[in-house]
Amino acid sequence: MTLSEDNVKEIIERGTPASLYEKKRVLVLTPDATRSCPLPMTVRAVREMIGKRAARLDFMVVVGTHPPLSEQKILELYGITPQDRRGKFGRSEFFCHRWDLPETLLQIGHLSEQEVEIISGGLLREKVSIDINRKVYDYDLILILGPVFPHEVVGFSGGAKYLFPGISGGELLHFFHWLSAVMTCKEIIGKKETPVREVIHKAMEKINLPIHCLAMVVKPDAGLGGFFAGDVKEAWSAAAD
Repeated sequence: MTLSEDNVKEIIERGTPASLYEKKRVLVLTPDATRSCPLPMTVRAVREMIGKRAARLDFMVVVGTHPPLSEQKILELYGITPQDRRGKFGRSEFFCHRWDLPETLLQIGHLSEQEVEIISGGLLREKVSIDINRKVYDYDLILILGPVFPHEVVGFSGGAKYLFPGISGGELLHFFHWLSAVMTCKEIIGKKETPVREVIHKAMEKINLPIHCLAMVVKPDAGLGGFFAGDVKEAWSAAAD
């Protein structure tokens, strides 16, 4: 079964309480073109279900250290026509993360040497800075919209990975890629709980904002096979328990 746009809207309505976004400022984080998924359809559904009741609905492409996109390229990625940009998306702004511009980042904490040693099982021991795009603090809700795939660095992509490294600074990104390398891909890929995923969620704990997720499962033909809504922090806490 392939989910339709109406199915997606129903799941958003059931799984995303209006109290999260009603008259609130919402920033939607999405992947770039390196992640295949029906992004134009899901962006439309989010605008239809959330944008009409939110005070603001803006979008940011989470590129990590991938090349940045211009607004025109973002609109093409989202399937937004010039007419839609002036109409349905007329009140929205579109951003692309720039990890290479220090002025866009805010340091929100550190991983201590002791934390790193415990998480890595003694493989590494160093203090790591946690930095994130400061623009998130212009909003009341972070909404992650993207697919989940097996990933050779983290185990599975998706969820909090859209924050770290999606819109983070380079130090944390380089650290956990090195952690993954010394652990080897065989010990990481396709596993739900990994030390690298724990690093990401430790960093997420430093963000004092609601973080909601709309996660996609994508079929081989690029159709939408699954769509799930929920609070990222609550899901991680439940998994950790």
